[in-house]
Formats: sequence, C-alpha cells, structure tokens
Amino acid sequence: MDFIKLLKSTELHVKDDLFNNNGKPTLEDSIINFLEGLTNIFDQIYFLKTIGILKEQSFLYRKVYKSQATLKLWLISLILTLRKNLSKLVNLLRLRFRLTNEFNKYIQKQQDGNLNVLLNEKLAKQLKLITKHIKIFLWDLLETLSYLILVIIDLFNPTFLRPGFKTFFERLTTFISVSRFAYNVLYS
Repeated sequence: MDFIKLLKSTELHVKDDLFNNNGKPTLEDSIINFLEGLTNIFDQIYFLKTIGILKEQSFLYRKVYKSQATLKLWLISLILTLRKNLSKLVNLLRLRFRLTNEFNKYIQKQQDGNLNVLLNEKLAKQLKLITKHIKIFLWDLLETLSYLILVIIDLFNPTFLRPGFKTFFERLTTFISVSRFAYNVLYS
C-alpha cells in the first residue's frame, strides 16, 4: 500500500472509536456497550463500597453485588469487554507497526527532503495519537482484568486463596481505577 494513502486512512481510522466494520457499530459492539453501561453501575457501587462510602450491609450493595445473577452478568460483560479491548489494542499495534514500516520504505524510495519533513511531522502526530490510544487501552485492560479477577473470586470463592488476598486485591483494583481516571484526566 502506498504510504500516503495509509497515512490518510490512519487519520480516519484512529479518529473512529470503532476499529471494525468501517466505523459502523456491529451487533456485538451494541451488546457489549449495553452490558458495559450496565456493569459500569456495578463498578461504581463496588468502588463506593471499597472506599467506605457504602457498607457491605447496605441494601444497594447486597442487591447489586452479592447477587449471583448480577455477578454472572458482570463476569460475561467483563470477558466480552476484555476481548473487545484486546482486539482493538492488537489492531492499533498492527496499525502502528504498518505505518512505521511503510514510512521507512517510502523514505528509502524518495529523495525530496521537504516532502519527507512534512510527512515525518504528520507521521509523528499520528504515532503520538496511536500511542495515546494504546496507553488508554492498556489502562482499560488492566482495570477490566482486575475487576474480572475480583468477580471470579466472589463468584467461585476459591479455597486456595489466603484470607487477606481479596482485601489486598480490592485495594489494588481501587488504586488501578483511580490511577486510570487520573491518567485520563491528565493526558486527555
């Protein structure tokens, strides 16, 4: 593929949040978005419980978080979200790799220094944007994975875990959520 065409398509590709089906949401995307919205409520309730605003005996926490059906729904949503974010991350990594490779091939073929400077600036801008998206997806993956582990612990209650592990992991998950939020605020 010609480098300039790839660079132009990259601009459109990165601006679009959905990296498949030419930017049109698929049925899977719609279902995942619905489940993410629903489970975001679970995340917020769990977060409020972790920082001490809600108690474990509160009505809201018991009905939402301690329900096996809710935990199963949350588990399914987290697995689908993890899969979606992994595929987007892989697509971004491939795009970044292809873009740099095509640019290197293009530079070797071209002799015009002024054109190379302009393309280099445009490439640097696109790579910076792609890298930003990669970091955001990495934070999302880390947060989703930590919640997934917590839900698995609550749903299946494995006996081989030490008593303090769940408390430690709850605090770690809260730290990851706050760090992700801070990163998004600072670098968005």
